[in-house]
Amino acid sequence: LSDERGSFSSPPTLTMNLSAPASSAGFTMLFDDPAKCWPGTVRITAYSGDSRLAQQEFTVTEAILVANMPVDDYDTVKVEFLNTPAPYRRIKMYQFIFGIIQEFDQSMVVTAEFEYGVSIDCSSIPSRKLTFTFDNKDKQYNFLNPTGIYKYLQNGQSVYTGISINSESVNTGQFAFQKATASDDALTAQITANDYVMRLEKDKYTGGQSGTWTLTEAVSAILGDDIQTDIPASLASVIVGKAIPADSTKREALRLVSQAAQCTCWCDRDGVFVFRDLVIGTSVDTLTSDNMYGLSGISVGEFYDCVKLTVDDSYSESDPVEYVAGSGVNVKTYSNPCAINGQQVANWLLATLQRRLQYDPSNRGNPAVEIGDTITIYNAFDAAENAVVTGQTLTYNGGLKANTKALGAAWE
Repeated sequence: LSDERGSFSSPPTLTMNLSAPASSAGFTMLFDDPAKCWPGTVRITAYSGDSRLAQQEFTVTEAILVANMPVDDYDTVKVEFLNTPAPYRRIKMYQFIFGIIQEFDQSMVVTAEFEYGVSIDCSSIPSRKLTFTFDNKDKQYNFLNPTGIYKYLQNGQSVYTGISINSESVNTGQFAFQKATASDDALTAQITANDYVMRLEKDKYTGGQSGTWTLTEAVSAILGDDIQTDIPASLASVIVGKAIPADSTKREALRLVSQAAQCTCWCDRDGVFVFRDLVIGTSVDTLTSDNMYGLSGISVGEFYDCVKLTVDDSYSESDPVEYVAGSGVNVKTYSNPCAINGQQVANWLLATLQRRLQYDPSNRGNPAVEIGDTITIYNAFDAAENAVVTGQTLTYNGGLKANTKALGAAWE
């Protein structure tokens, strides 16, 4: 508690000793906002052993202090609270971050693109991707800038995003930082980030063997218990094979068991892995001539009248088995060692291929629309059809624009 002058006879001090040396672009402190219990001035000192590496004082005017103070290889940080902005005031600090939170708002972002999608037959598990270009006149993101913050960026750092339209904010997802680029003569820099699917691409799954388990058990073994999933009861108990090839990434392992359960998979904006058979449901949004830039963007996909599915358990001495759905010369082939219900899976794959009516209209953009949602789309003949969303690209360039991909019903 400060005195009548907002001072302390001896400044309260927080000292943090790290188990290993660290480097950061600065430090962030979060204080009590409702009670206005933040300090007036803070002095931060970073040490390596007994050697002082850096010291700086910061004035605090709100509940968050972003202390831009780049320092390398420190193992001790001392924070001294020198005073309060009013007399007889307490200081309540809730969080200390070894690093800074960089915010990019409308005044800084030049362009931004959100891209996400799904494969209806689970022939792939696409990754959500965020690419945004921002003001870099101060050269902070230039690789060769000795006082810049580029070197403190790390793969996997969280990027939280949102879009605000008419004061209504929509969460557009959490991403993991992948890379930043900036040339010495450019006034802008660019950051690329992806969702958790990309991490699965970099990790191997080594638990393949003969046998069976439920989809829920398979997903838990592949993803672990720390990652949230959304598996409806109709899919949770579906039996799939364990014969995931030894050289598979976790991304491929997840794809195989999902397809074998006759569903697709994607990572949603909250970082939850969702498993669904994408069927048309109740419409949540409508695209008309009022919010589309044209009434084109409708096509019919390639025609297939036969699916051949090979199931080969490499951990067993049994021969591969081929399942055939449909008949004809327009054949699409699949291979999935986990598809032990081979005929059912082949039939399902053929049914997904026959949903050939494809939509890709350019429109004003609704950031709240998610994969798996059903929307209503009007065509040039003023006829409305429902379709399930399979992807969307949102582009901000001073205004918002979208290309929304969706699949309609089967097309003969």
